[in-house]
Amino acid sequence: NQGLRLMLRPDGGLEAFDAEGESVLKIEGVKAAALRLALGRKDPPEREQVLAEVLLDPYEISMRHVGTYLQIEEVSEKSVRQALRTGRVVIGFEGLAPLPACGFWIEKGGRPVGTVGDRVRWEGGLSLRCRLPLPAIVRVVRDGRAVHEQVGEELLLPDLQPGVYRAEARLELAGERRPWVLTNPIYVK
Repeated sequence: NQGLRLMLRPDGGLEAFDAEGESVLKIEGVKAAALRLALGRKDPPEREQVLAEVLLDPYEISMRHVGTYLQIEEVSEKSVRQALRTGRVVIGFEGLAPLPACGFWIEKGGRPVGTVGDRVRWEGGLSLRCRLPLPAIVRVVRDGRAVHEQVGEELLLPDLQPGVYRAEARLELAGERRPWVLTNPIYVK
């Protein structure tokens, strides 16, 4: 996390540390004395003293911006572990928009045959489908390269070839495309 702690030292200097305790700035001499005065501290302390401490992005707040969604049938330790082990995971940045539901799967003849984390045997007639709760810029990535992009709530990509597929959905905010949904891959072999 990003943070800063400003310490006043007995020698009159000031030192700034990041959230991990690494020194990032030292101020000594006349500059330190002027800064001390500006902060209402005329004399150096007898021992090290915290002058200011700011944590800009504590985990309690940052963890509320991103969600890890598991495809499970029931809430239990066993099903959670199984979902994590098999890759049935979708990441959603709910700071941008809520993600009440999301789907990414392979189908044949309109029937699902695999979803995130699955290994699907390739055969003719496979399609890839992605469904989101609101329109987004959806990109399909195959073997690490973007192969399709469109705007909408639903995407259907017919006639799949073998490869590793995943989806990325972005929302445009303030003129920038920001990540909203990232799926784990589906392996079509």
